[in-house]
Amino acid sequence: MQFKQIAAATALTTVVLAETTTLNPSSWTTLTPSTTYSLGLSTATSTFGIAVNPITTGSIWDKYKPTSSGTSTIANPTSITETAVSEATSVNEDPFEVVACRAPGVLNVTLEDGILKDSKNRIGSIVSNRQFQFDGPVPQAGAIYANGWSISPEGNLVLGDDDLFFQCLSGDFYNLYDEYVAEQCYPINLQVLEYVDC
Repeated sequence: MQFKQIAAATALTTVVLAETTTLNPSSWTTLTPSTTYSLGLSTATSTFGIAVNPITTGSIWDKYKPTSSGTSTIANPTSITETAVSEATSVNEDPFEVVACRAPGVLNVTLEDGILKDSKNRIGSIVSNRQFQFDGPVPQAGAIYANGWSISPEGNLVLGDDDLFFQCLSGDFYNLYDEYVAEQCYPINLQVLEYVDC
């Protein structure tokens, strides 16, 4: 097996875990994108983690890479300081192509009928500033999307029919967004990780 380093705790440190706010409990499940990914898995049978997988080549990278005038402030989009780094290996089982060692304090996520939840029962959503975060037990007021999540056959987290997200430098950490919101943002995929005991 070939091993590589995966920042399994990336999502834990980059996805904002916000406090409970008020939103009509019966309406948040309807906050879905207008399109869906037909090949996406909308329910996962086990908990999983999320790792940031930077896109550094291809047409998406060409569209969002730093300009020659040096307007971007990120020297290396993959250099993220983490509290825990797990070893991972590729596997051929769907939907998880990558496994990571289970560790205390890393983000544990479930996916059921298009709804993401963390281990504290907070809902994965895109909020009004386009940031990906977990709130709960219901999403914060003004949330844009709280349903419509799936996992692609390639093992990427998908919202609606799109697996493109952005990591954006904010001080000495990154936040995750579903849209390009500033020059310090880079395109990424969110790779799902199956946790195993190591």
